Amino acid sequence: MDTSKVVTFELFEKAIEALYGHDGPERQRLANEYLIHVWNHSKQSWEYGLQILKRRVPPGHADPTHTQYFCANMLYAKIRQEWFGLTEVEQRVIQSELELILQQIRLGQLCFAPLVLKRICMAMGVLYLAIDGGCAHCVNECVSKISSILDIQVALELLTCLCDEPDDSYLPPSRKDALVIEITDASTRVFSFLANIFDTNADSSVRIAGLACLKAWIKAAGFSLAKLFTTMPTVFRGILQAFQSPQTDSNAIKEVTLCALILSDALEVTEYPPSSEKEPALAALISTLLACETTIGFYLANDSNVAHALTTLVAAIGESELDWFVVGTAPEALRLTDLMLTLTSQPHRLTASLTFDFWLGIQDYPVASRHVIFQAAIFERLLHVLVRQCAQADLDDEDDGTTAFRQAAVDVVIAIYHLLQGNFLVHIGRMLSTAETKSVVEATMFVLTIIAPDLKLKIVDDKRSQELVQELCAKYVFGNTTFTTVPSVVRATSIFLGHLGSFVNARWTETGDDSLLVASLEYLGFALSVPLAAPVASKAINQLFAACSVLLVRKDLIVSSLLKAMESSRLDAESRDLILQGLVRVACLAPWGRLALDHLLAPTFTRMHRVPLDNSLLDDLATIGTVLRFLDAPSEEAGGSALTQHVLSSTWPHLHHVVVATADNATVAEALGDVFASVVQSMKANAASFAQTSEFSAIVTWLEGHVITTASALQAAITAVELFGPTGSPLMKRLIHTTTTAVMAYCQTVASPAHIPDLLRAFFELMQRSLLFCPSALFDEPSTFGAALSLAVGCMEALSHREALRAAVVYVNHIVSKRESTLALYQPIIDSSIAQQTPSLWKALVLLLTTTCPSTVLSTVTHVTFHLLTSYGAAMHSALFEALIVVESPLSEDEKRRVCATWIHMSTNFQERKFVAFVKDYAKVCRKEMPSEQLTDYFVLE
Repeated sequence: MDTSKVVTFELFEKAIEALYGHDGPERQRLANEYLIHVWNHSKQSWEYGLQILKRRVPPGHADPTHTQYFCANMLYAKIRQEWFGLTEVEQRVIQSELELILQQIRLGQLCFAPLVLKRICMAMGVLYLAIDGGCAHCVNECVSKISSILDIQVALELLTCLCDEPDDSYLPPSRKDALVIEITDASTRVFSFLANIFDTNADSSVRIAGLACLKAWIKAAGFSLAKLFTTMPTVFRGILQAFQSPQTDSNAIKEVTLCALILSDALEVTEYPPSSEKEPALAALISTLLACETTIGFYLANDSNVAHALTTLVAAIGESELDWFVVGTAPEALRLTDLMLTLTSQPHRLTASLTFDFWLGIQDYPVASRHVIFQAAIFERLLHVLVRQCAQADLDDEDDGTTAFRQAAVDVVIAIYHLLQGNFLVHIGRMLSTAETKSVVEATMFVLTIIAPDLKLKIVDDKRSQELVQELCAKYVFGNTTFTTVPSVVRATSIFLGHLGSFVNARWTETGDDSLLVASLEYLGFALSVPLAAPVASKAINQLFAACSVLLVRKDLIVSSLLKAMESSRLDAESRDLILQGLVRVACLAPWGRLALDHLLAPTFTRMHRVPLDNSLLDDLATIGTVLRFLDAPSEEAGGSALTQHVLSSTWPHLHHVVVATADNATVAEALGDVFASVVQSMKANAASFAQTSEFSAIVTWLEGHVITTASALQAAITAVELFGPTGSPLMKRLIHTTTTAVMAYCQTVASPAHIPDLLRAFFELMQRSLLFCPSALFDEPSTFGAALSLAVGCMEALSHREALRAAVVYVNHIVSKRESTLALYQPIIDSSIAQQTPSLWKALVLLLTTTCPSTVLSTVTHVTFHLLTSYGAAMHSALFEALIVVESPLSEDEKRRVCATWIHMSTNFQERKFVAFVKDYAKVCRKEMPSEQLTDYFVLE
């Protein structure tokens, strides 16, 4: 099948049949390609789609539903996408053909499956929305030509589709505004039509279709609960009656669901001034719901769809009538609050979370102004409900909504904590003492982890909370077997203990009592042996070590036991690194720090000399890197810089051995790059003297040989330039020059900068650090600087990778904006290189603005543009104009000329804020995000 040339009705129909047939994936792929071609590139697709829908299907023929649905869906999509590109004649033909199809459906001359009929009505609906007066015409056709049940069904489907279109983005703004008025004006006839249907028709399918139509129009026309109550009283009573008794019939259940959603939508409509009929309407609704609590309970237990609709309704009442609830003078308000709590505790957890906005809304009111039940009592009950709902079943399905419920409940739990304060912990203790299952214990501890970050900010100054936390820990965490035998409980408990660092440290400072710290670290040491809990236990240990590092200087036995626990547990790299950070942080303060670090590193050094080297080498290198990274400033008690030098001296022979033994191993090279970055960082306090050592020379030599092949080597070079560049070391200049030369040479071997974005990002970050900390290294060789600038301009033209592009743009911006200040000594070299790159630079900048620049980099590009114009003035004007003309954009040549004149005017007058705003709007216009008329207000008079 030639999908690019041959377009016939027969091929079109056969392609649809093949798409839905069973002739294999290859035939379906070819059919799909052909249909996409016809759909997007052939106006005959309109004719073919209408032809298939108009065609009657004789008895005995194959089921045409797939073909008919494809055509109806195609027409729906094409009207949305292409309607305003058609001529008036073409529009009238398509409209008349679709109207003829609907007329034949009403007369029984055409018959479609419900899914196809709905799609045809959707196509007709978006068409009527697109034409002036379309809504009124559609409503008139629907309500004035009713002679049968079929007429009613088609009319209801079409009216529903008219107001149920989810996306009106295909309409021009002027049409959207007119549409609001048209729908409002037409709604009176529609609601009258619907009222008449409910009064005279008992057919269940018609009632369901009528309710669906009513729901769509209530939302679109802004039909409030009060209007429904006063203008459609029979319908209102019928809706309330649907809640009276439990239903099991599928149609009856659909009706109940629609009734609840209709009332929910009506409650969301706010009238001004408020209608006097709202109060009796709301009273009737609330009275009905309270009288039907048994029915609601039935649906909560047996039907998730109805439960969702009823929860939505009650939540809508709660959110719209918060003042009435908070005052609490009406008994119904308190009864409805109990119903809300029942809905929060229903088995459908995701549906239960719909009530959360009500509970949070109550919390926005001052406590003293609330009814007494809303001051604390109801939230204490809610806390217990939330804990039960957060409890995982023993054999819980992954999709039961527990995880999503927990995430949604976070804000509610935090709000309850801030309301109850210390009493929150009292209730946590009660729930732990009465928990019937291990899952409830875990849920209780999970809730405690939610408030732990807020608790740690208050507990230091709150004696009652301190006592309650100590009681919880002593009685349950350290005294109940559930906390050591259930992995999920161990996990949650570990998270909680990690947040107690500031309290533990304050308690030791005030009273000398360190028992809670000792017990916590012993528990966390055990938690390292529980696979589910080990990652969070590692983080908790790190947190406690950071908060209590001074106290732990006296606790060498605890530190030693945690080191043993770490070594004996099978931890991932991140968990091990977290513990090491804590251990080294304390060792840097302790007199025994040297011994501890020697003990920590000894087995590492031994393993590094195994033959052959095994998989533990990467972990060992990570250990050395972490130790050195945190040894940049040991205390005098720990030995000061001598401790750092001792560890480095001990480590260096082993690193040298690994470098030699793994010269061709890329994975090990990455790890070594990280280690060398840590070495450089650890010696920053003695940068000048370390820069003279053989170790530093060896590191530089290794980095020079790996900057292209090893990402971590380039990152280590960046660290070295930041810390050792200011020393003026010749090795730093050599490293920068060698790296620049290597990257330039490598770029010559790739087809485009877009193929190596990570390398270029790191390279331009190195170049910028060089400008800041060692600029002479760049400018001592003018050709090196010129080559780097040329590469930056090339990257601005070719790169789409956000971070790499940002690095190149920031580098150029730094050069231009600092040429007269920190880089003034090198201004002649800068100006000469910029002059050589001016045409290419402006083309790259304009191209970025018009099409290729990610929005997050746009601000930096505008600043480069401004700085170029303000720094070089008239020397840039011709190149700017040429770039604006050459680069394609939606603007005319005259508009481009005016853009150029305005940029020059604003930059000459140093109007940076206005310039930046104009350039950003210019970019939006070029990307067709706003009309070109938006630029008119910026243009200067010529």
